[in-house]
Amino acid sequence: MRYLGNKDSILHEIEEIVKIKKLKKGKVFFDAFSGTASVGNHFKNKFKIIANDNLYLSFVYSYGKLNNPSTKFEKLGLNPFDYFNEPNVFLDGFVYKNYSPGGSNRMYFSEENVTGVVPKKTSRDQGNFYYQLLQKYGSKKCYICGNEIEETIVASHIHRITDIDNSTTMTEEEKNIAAIDSDNGFWLCANHDKMFENGLFYFLDDKLIISNDIKGLVDRTEKYVEKSISNIKDGILQKNIRALVYRMSDELVLKNFKIEPIHYTPKMHDYLEIHRHRVKGF
Repeated sequence: MRYLGNKDSILHEIEEIVKIKKLKKGKVFFDAFSGTASVGNHFKNKFKIIANDNLYLSFVYSYGKLNNPSTKFEKLGLNPFDYFNEPNVFLDGFVYKNYSPGGSNRMYFSEENVTGVVPKKTSRDQGNFYYQLLQKYGSKKCYICGNEIEETIVASHIHRITDIDNSTTMTEEEKNIAAIDSDNGFWLCANHDKMFENGLFYFLDDKLIISNDIKGLVDRTEKYVEKSISNIKDGILQKNIRALVYRMSDELVLKNFKIEPIHYTPKMHDYLEIHRHRVKGF
């Protein structure tokens, strides 16, 4: 079974399995790939725990956690949980650089989780934002590729909530307005949402611009598709297949894409400029 993340949320299920198997107190309990030893710590008063993990950090953390009845952090002179929950603490460290979108392309943690930055208040109001997008665009389908599988469609902000919340130039009222503004978003499929957020494409006015990071891939894909389609002798069939391939391809659908005039407003232009500056720096 593939499981990524802390196992606290499935402890009750593991507890039920232990009961079903009628495992007796005092037996050996093997906590494989222990991570932060959530499972071992939960059962350490019932069983003898053997824990393993290839990551040295997990070994040190688990060793201290499993070999002590409680941890009070007396020698630190502070409560680390209070310290890391302080909103002004910012730790630009190893985990931030390697396991969050702030310092890498990996998405194990959000920037806020990793740095210790905990916003006191968020302007996020996803229910209202959904409603505003429905009013502007209608039913949920990806604005880029037309994907209509509802479970794969997300309400995507142009000016991200995390940047809105951390803005030092916007008033609270402006933040709340931007968070639910239909001009500040699209319906996007999961693929195009991540591509947009990470700057693989952006907009210059109403025209979509493909980032140099994937432009070579798009050009190669287009060249291969055109070469394959050119072998089709029936002109109408060739046209229909070309239209289908360009619509279905995550990359080719980006070619020559423009926002419809009815949707492109001065406010959307401003949000798109903020996005462009964030992902491209100009």
